[in-house]
Amino acid sequence: MTISGYKYSRFTINQYDYSKMGEIIMPKYVIERDLPGAGNFTDSQLKEAAITSNKVIEKMGKDIQWIESYVTTDKFYCVYLAKNEDLIREHGKKSGFPVDKISVIRNMTGPARGE
Repeated sequence: MTISGYKYSRFTINQYDYSKMGEIIMPKYVIERDLPGAGNFTDSQLKEAAITSNKVIEKMGKDIQWIESYVTTDKFYCVYLAKNEDLIREHGKKSGFPVDKISVIRNMTGPARGE
């Protein structure tokens, strides 16, 4: 598959990796963070958390990237690309965010797959 001039494909069994021209770059992870009351965070609190995260990631380099986060009543579910889980734990420690569970994304699906 080609997206914006880059060839993307899955190269390892049961491992959802991103690749550029056949070179595996980084696996994708979901990080579960227990944060009681997260669903009540204000826009300014969410913005401050994003600023903190971005500053830490900038200092850590290109081996970790924050993609997006989903906020539920008492948790954040954050999607990252990272060379390894240790970088995710390091980011959590440096930014002050809990890292309660790290899961590697093995595959993706959605409604279109059922058509």
